[in-house]
Amino acid sequence: MLYTVQIRLDGDHVAAGMSEIWEWLDRNQADAEVFRYRMTAEHVQLRIEFQVLSEASAFAEAFAGSILGVS
Repeated sequence: MLYTVQIRLDGDHVAAGMSEIWEWLDRNQADAEVFRYRMTAEHVQLRIEFQVLSEASAFAEAFAGSILGVS
């Protein structure tokens, strides 16, 4: 089962946000299986899938995101 984390990056901070995400994944040795995005004029919505719930949870907490389908 994959755990999907959804986060949002504001349009003015996408490059910096992406850099922070890659650094976090590397530093925490987290394995993001799938990386999807949707762009609008105002923001970028990211959906990153993890195999391990604890990694998804830590990532969601670090980036003010939410895990879809998990309450």
